[in-house]
Amino acid sequence: MTILATTFDDRATLEKAIDACSSRVRSLQERMRSGSDEDEAEDEVVSMEDVAQEVKKLVGLRKELQVWKIKEEEEEEEEEEEAEAARLAAEKEEQEQTSDNQNGDDTEDSWVRVGEKEPESPEQEVDVVADAAAEAEEALTQRATRVAAWLVAADARLTALETAAVKMERTKRAVAFLKRQEEATKAVEAAQPVEEAVAGTLPVVSEKKPKVKKAKAQKSAVQEPAKTAETTASATNVELERHVQEVATLTAELAAERVKAEKAVRVNQQLQKSEQSLRDAQIKLESSMTTLTEANAELLAKLQTARDTDVSLRDELVKVQATLTELQEDQDSKETHLGKLWKTIEDLQLVNKQLTDKNAELDAETKAMRAETEKTLAEYAGHESKNDEAAAELAAAKAELETSLTATLALKTEVEELRAHGAALANDVRVAESKSSQSEERLLTLEKELEAAKQSADDALAGQGALRTESQDAERAHAQEKYQFTARIAELESSEAERNGNADDLKAELEKATTALKTARADKQESERQLLAMKDEVVRLTLSSEKAVDQASGNDSQLKKLKADLDSRKTELAATTAQIDALTSQRTNAEAQLQDLRGVAATQEEMLKKARTSLLEANEELKDARAHTLKWKNSAQAAKTLMNAKIADAESASKQLKKARAEAATANSTRSQLTNSLETREKKINKTKQELVVVRERLTKALEVEEAKSEVMKQTHATQVTQLRESSQQAVALLDGQVQSYRMMLVILLPILIAVVFYAITK
Repeated sequence: MTILATTFDDRATLEKAIDACSSRVRSLQERMRSGSDEDEAEDEVVSMEDVAQEVKKLVGLRKELQVWKIKEEEEEEEEEEEAEAARLAAEKEEQEQTSDNQNGDDTEDSWVRVGEKEPESPEQEVDVVADAAAEAEEALTQRATRVAAWLVAADARLTALETAAVKMERTKRAVAFLKRQEEATKAVEAAQPVEEAVAGTLPVVSEKKPKVKKAKAQKSAVQEPAKTAETTASATNVELERHVQEVATLTAELAAERVKAEKAVRVNQQLQKSEQSLRDAQIKLESSMTTLTEANAELLAKLQTARDTDVSLRDELVKVQATLTELQEDQDSKETHLGKLWKTIEDLQLVNKQLTDKNAELDAETKAMRAETEKTLAEYAGHESKNDEAAAELAAAKAELETSLTATLALKTEVEELRAHGAALANDVRVAESKSSQSEERLLTLEKELEAAKQSADDALAGQGALRTESQDAERAHAQEKYQFTARIAELESSEAERNGNADDLKAELEKATTALKTARADKQESERQLLAMKDEVVRLTLSSEKAVDQASGNDSQLKKLKADLDSRKTELAATTAQIDALTSQRTNAEAQLQDLRGVAATQEEMLKKARTSLLEANEELKDARAHTLKWKNSAQAAKTLMNAKIADAESASKQLKKARAEAATANSTRSQLTNSLETREKKINKTKQELVVVRERLTKALEVEEAKSEVMKQTHATQVTQLRESSQQAVALLDGQVQSYRMMLVILLPILIAVVFYAITK
């Protein structure tokens, strides 16, 4: 017996150590997964060597647990062997009491041979179990290292993807900011002509009122000398009174003009406020344009990322489909192997049936032989009177019976050898039963896992189709939104061009207004100069009014001059009124254009608000699409891990199938050996039948001779006959017991072989 050494006193402490080591391995794997996070310190990162060391420790502890199991099995086998040896010793003592010394020596040698052969099977079984445990542990270590390496690679890939996503978001923000800056500069350049036009119109409006005052003052200044001249012609006193009234009206008009000037100042302030509000609106427009450009840039970048993710997802879907086809092919090959194994099981069942039939035939033959022996014994008892002549024949028959007994003893030794082989097979069967129960449970779990894998594959395919439709819908929606945004941008550009054209028109009108303003200012200066001259003239006339009576004759010529001057002033007044009307019309036109520009700005604000809402909706849709893609990636990753596990299980199942084939081959070899032993036994039984026939013939001849023998030999012959009867009955009973034990051994071995085959299938 090979007993392996362990480092633990009992099995409970070993199992506790295995649990602790497995928990450490799990914690190290979790730390290794979380080691790629940015917030974790470098000292807490777990390396692959630490995980490999812990896995090696766990494998060593499991090997020791396997050694404990082997020790327990060896102890059980030793106890069984001791019990079997005690039973065989008891049987040997009984055989020694009933047989001769020579036969006893032969049986003792056979028992010694059997005892030498029996202990070989447990050692072979222990070696096979140890080799299988070593192979399984090596496979587990390799698989654990592969899984750990794959986890590290997956963590590194996830970190790389996260950094790439962060960089992509930063580039998107930078591009959007640059686009907003460009659009803001464009909006400012487009709004500058409008501001200049509005700024040009404001001084015109503010300068119109002094010009009106000037015209009215000129008109009053022209009318006053005419009136004074007329009054001086009619009467000096009336002329003076009228002149005083004209001066009063002039002062009233000046006060009214002051009020109008104050109103114009207020209007100018209101225009400045409106200009400030227009500037604020322009600033808002610029900010909205920048946000629009940013949103457009983000949308384009998101469209590009969506396309890239779609391409990567399609590649991954192709890979998943390839792996699914490989799994399907592996499953088909497994089904074919299972069919072959079922066929071998059916063949074994047929062989079992044939063996049972042969056992039934052997039972019938033994019964017939027993009946024949009883018949011969009865005939022999009937012919006891023929003793004299049959003495020699009885001696010969006794010798022949002894030879037959030696043959039966040889058969007995062979049966004992078969029994020992059956005991070894029973041990194998017990081990196989324990393994078959485990294999049946593993087969059920594998079937459940295969069904779950199929379901997950179907779910993955369904998710793939749904994701494909969602990606196509998202592409169509993004293309439509892109087309809408391009159309809106074109409309905005056209509106900007129209505004530029309106700004050019306003510039031309502004130039015209500036030229008219310059001329009006020159006229104003001239009229002021003339007004001052006329005021001096009025003062001079008031001083000279006292002398007007004396100078009435001389004032006629002056009256004519004043009339001519009054006519010229009237024409100038009409021209100035016409200019004032033109300037007022220009002002109304400028105000209308300003209102139009405000309406355009309001419409553009509305358009920008709508564009902003649409961009926000597109952003939400892109977020949803990204969430769907992440969800699909996670599901694809889970499906990939599940498929890797299934592939590993398939590899283990293929190894188990190979092992099952080897065990089936060994079972076939044992079956052939059993059939050979049965054939040899049948031959020996036929030989014994022939010998019994010869013995019967000789006995008949001896009975005929014994009828003439004397009655003296009756007692001796009777004792000899009784002894022969007892020995033959014992031999027949021994053969019957051997046949029954062999039958029971076959009945036990066949289900065990079937269980071994099932165990091999599950492995």
